[in-house]
Amino acid sequence: MLSALSDRDSPRRPKWEGRYVYRRVGSRDWAGPYRLPMVPVRSRRPHPAAWGADGRIWTAAGHDLFVADDPAGPWQRRQLRLPAKQLITRIDPVAGGTAWLTTNNAFKIPGAAPGGHLYRSVDDGANWDYVPIDSAIR
Repeated sequence: MLSALSDRDSPRRPKWEGRYVYRRVGSRDWAGPYRLPMVPVRSRRPHPAAWGADGRIWTAAGHDLFVADDPAGPWQRRQLRLPAKQLITRIDPVAGGTAWLTTNNAFKIPGAAPGGHLYRSVDDGANWDYVPIDSAIR
């Protein structure tokens, strides 16, 4: 994934700004670039993207998750109900409709420890359950 982000802190984004991926075609060639969907989240944190075991691509921005069979689209948008200050930071689509994602604080509070949450979906990302970290490591 290639991220092209403007250094200007402006509410209007340049037309070139975005996240792009290439798709392998055959053993040596690549197709693309394909622009990934974005929502207006001004964050210097990376917008994650991951290929699932089934070949679909998953990407996220803010509280929104997008899934497509092909990076050219069409994209299915899934809005997650997350705490207001949490942003999706990693997506791990595994197999059989199961996927994991992590969030992290969007805003750092001076002197506070960083924090985030772990979520799991067993229905292909339609619904997400919060997983307490202590239960995930048992």
